[in-house]
This record gives sequence, C-alpha cells and structure tokens, in this order.
Amino acid sequence: MKVIIFGMGVSGLTVAHYLSDIKNCEIHIYDKDDIAGGMAKSKYYNNIPTEHSWRGYAPFYFNTFRILKSIPIKYKCNQTENKKYTVYDNLTDSNINFYLFMTDKMFRHGLGVGDHKKLKYLFTKFYSCDARRIEFYKMRFIDFIDKYLTKYSHTYLLDYASAPAFGFTKSEVSVGHFAKVIEMTIQEKNEDKTGWTVMNKPTNEAWIDPWVELLTSKGVKFHYNKELEIINYNNNSISNCVFKDGEVISGNEYVLCLNSFNLQEIFLKSNMLIYYYRYLKLNIVNDQISFRIGFNKKLKYPNSVFTFSIIDSHGGITIYSQDSSWCEEYKLKNNLNTLWSGVCVTAYNKSNKYNKPMTSLNMIELKDDILTQIFSCKSFIEFIETHNNFKLSINDITHFEIYDDWYETKNGVASRNKKWVNSCLNEIYRPTQNTQFNNLFIGGAYTQTSTNIWCMESATESGVIVANLIRQKYNIDLIHIFIHEHLKKLKLLQQLDNILYTYGLPHIFDFTYIVVCVILIVIFLKILSRLTCK
Repeated sequence: MKVIIFGMGVSGLTVAHYLSDIKNCEIHIYDKDDIAGGMAKSKYYNNIPTEHSWRGYAPFYFNTFRILKSIPIKYKCNQTENKKYTVYDNLTDSNINFYLFMTDKMFRHGLGVGDHKKLKYLFTKFYSCDARRIEFYKMRFIDFIDKYLTKYSHTYLLDYASAPAFGFTKSEVSVGHFAKVIEMTIQEKNEDKTGWTVMNKPTNEAWIDPWVELLTSKGVKFHYNKELEIINYNNNSISNCVFKDGEVISGNEYVLCLNSFNLQEIFLKSNMLIYYYRYLKLNIVNDQISFRIGFNKKLKYPNSVFTFSIIDSHGGITIYSQDSSWCEEYKLKNNLNTLWSGVCVTAYNKSNKYNKPMTSLNMIELKDDILTQIFSCKSFIEFIETHNNFKLSINDITHFEIYDDWYETKNGVASRNKKWVNSCLNEIYRPTQNTQFNNLFIGGAYTQTSTNIWCMESATESGVIVANLIRQKYNIDLIHIFIHEHLKKLKLLQQLDNILYTYGLPHIFDFTYIVVCVILIVIFLKILSRLTCK
C-alpha cells in the first residue's frame, strides 16, 4: 500500500502517525513549504522565532495530548530526573493567565448582572438537543447578546471571548459554536492539565521537529517545496496527482490535508466542480494578522504565562509574552530580552488612526497602527510600569515583524494562507473525511469532527478519522478516537428532543412550556364552565 498525503500540518502528520505502524505501508507526505507544521508551525525571521499565531492547548485536547505523549524527546527543560520524556512534557505546568485591558481601565472577567441565567438557559437549550443543534449553528450569537444581555456582557462575550479567546469572527459566531466550546470545557476535565497551557519553547522545537524525526525513523518520506496543482481521476478513483513543477505522482490512497482555500482552487483546476462549489460556500476568511515585538528590556509579570488583550482596540490586539514561559536555556538573540507574539484578531475593522480597515493599510501604516493601539492603552502601560518600575515606550522596541504570510498589495495587505473559521453561515457545508472517490480522503480542522471547532484538537481528530478509514479499508485494527460527546447528564432530553425534531415540533423546552400552558388553559376553562353552570 502506498499512501500519499498532501499537507504537513497537524492533520496530515496525524494521518502519517497512525499509518506508520502498518507493515508494507509506504507513506509519502508533501508540503508546499520548506518546513513542516502547516499553520501550527514556528520558524525564524532574522534568528527570532515567528509564527502564524501563538497557540494555547485546551484541557479538552485529548486526541492531541495522546499524540504528544507518543513522541519522545531527548530532554526536558530544567529536568531533574533521569527518565524518558515526551512532547507532552514540553507543555507548561502553569496555566494561561489572561489579563483584559481597556484604554482607561482593566476589565474584569465575567458577565453583567442577571445575564448568567439568560445565557445558561440559552446554552442549556443547546446542550439538551442533538439533531436540532444544526439550528443553533445557524443562529448569530450577537443577535441574542444585543437583544437580551447587558453592555458589559456584550463587551466580555464578543470583544474578548468570541474573538481573542476562541478565535471566532464576533459578528458571525453562532450560538452553537460558542456553546460547544463551553460544553467541552465543562464536561471534559484532564487529570493534570486543568486549564489552557502553552509550550515551553517555539512550536517546532517543542513538538513538530521531534514528530518529524519520529515519523522519519518509522520510514515516512517527507517532500518539501512541492505544491499540489491538479488531481486526476477516472470515474470514482483518483489516478494520479500533478505538482506545480510538473511532476506526476501516483499511489493507492490519497489524503488532502491542505488549507481549504488552496484546496478550493485545486478542485477548480481539477474539474472537481461539486467540491469546488461546496468549498466556495464553506470558505469564509477570518483575517487575523500575526506579529512579533521584541524589547531590549526584560519585562516582569505577575504570572509566568502572561497573555493580555486590549478589548476595546479596533484590531482586537491579543498578545502572549513568549519568553516568560520558555525554558531558561532558551536565549533570545539580537539584543532581545522580551518577545511578544501578538495577533490582530479583528483586522477587518477600520483603523481609528487611518480611517480604513487594517487590511487596507500598507506595511508601514499597519505597524504604526498596531503600536498606536498598544501604547495608547493607558491601563496596560500603567500595569507594566507597576510591575517593572519603569515606563515602557516605543523606543524600547528592537524588533517588529509582521508574519511573512502577509504581503503588501496595491490595496493593502493580503495573506498567502487564508485562515478558515466556524461561522453561522458555513456549518452545513463542512465536509466529512470520506469523498465520492474510493481512494481520496480529506483531513483538516474544518472537516466534520466531534470537536466541531476549528482548532488543533479538531485537526488531530480528523487525522485519526482518516487513518481509521484507510485502516478499515485494509482490515487493520482501528485507532481509538476520543469522542467529544454531548453532555451525558442530558442524554434523555436529547433523545426526546430528537423525536420532536423529527416531526418538526418545537424544542423540548418550548414544547413542554406549550403543553403546560394548554393544560392550564383546559383546567381554567373547566373551572370556569363549572362556575358558569352554578
């Protein structure tokens, strides 16, 4: 069996990982870049680490953690014991501490008065149904918030939780997707990772490089700088694939673990129009501009894993101070003592300074706009001064870089690798890992998984699903998948609501309310009739 995998991101590497134990299985994995990791990778710019965006690891990342625990590493930061370690040991022991700032004050985590009950009722309706959930994935969360919740909750749920925390587009995030993240956080507790954590060094050093080394030792062949252009097929079977350089390759099984936007264009060139038109509706861009800022001063914070968001900034500025949680032996270079990894999570918004969307700015304007948003936040600058006994200024910056996915055009800036996002508009178009072709499979965080949220866990889960589809095809034992189930304590309600939904009846809560009202009305009419007769 010869398996050809396109894409060295988390999903593609996961497929290779769970096929590499099969005897006589020849695995080739290709990527258009010169480094593995996909959108999760880290790399270097002028000897300084850079990345698409900094990443946190949620306590419900069970499929991802199992992968991490299976990848050996030679040593652990500050190790004191003589034992075997895995990539899982590169996760920090401390959880992420998220500080929220507004221009003139810090912002506390939480909801406005009385909003907990309203939100709990809405989410419980979602948790108590199953088949009906698709309707909640179409409902805009912002519509509910604007109608029922306070301004404080609006700020917290949209300006922080939806965009900086969960990575959604706040105007298009659905009730279902937001509630799903909360559901997994509530129900799925990790025994030793109780909160969100980060890696103790850049992602490739911490995870991807040891993974590639392991897979290489198992015989997986890695091919870099190879970009897929056309997929050729005959009836219901893929015959071969063509790269941009003209090389033609063929195998038994083909796996597409590529950026969905790039894949859309490949489907068009391959005359696979059913998939092209589906992806045309599936693909919604989430413009998040990634940047790094380095300082010549060593900044101190209240916690070792320090992250912050300026929630009233038009760019949704969100920053993680990487060096504060990295290994002590990991030294920054180029006169750097502090390195921030940041993201403008709402870069589609209009710049207050330039009066046009951040994506319409040139590179010089964009950098200036980002710095203006940070240094005009008085509460944050005062916070840094309080913990460091000096006032941070732009003059302390010795490094500022926009991730090189972003390049300048005549109309502003654009990304070479567009970011997909869950929204209330595209849930119904998400593909499964199977296709109409008997030897073609699709992996990626945007495909249908029980995680159902665009994140590393969903990418990992999709990779396991693809590996199992191939293993099943060749009658090979399947790999266990952790399924992110719906709240178990509400299982009975979910089953009852499925019956109601099948017959086009209202949600079980609404149906129960209607039934109770009808019963009360009938009782009232009977009492009224008796009184009238007397």
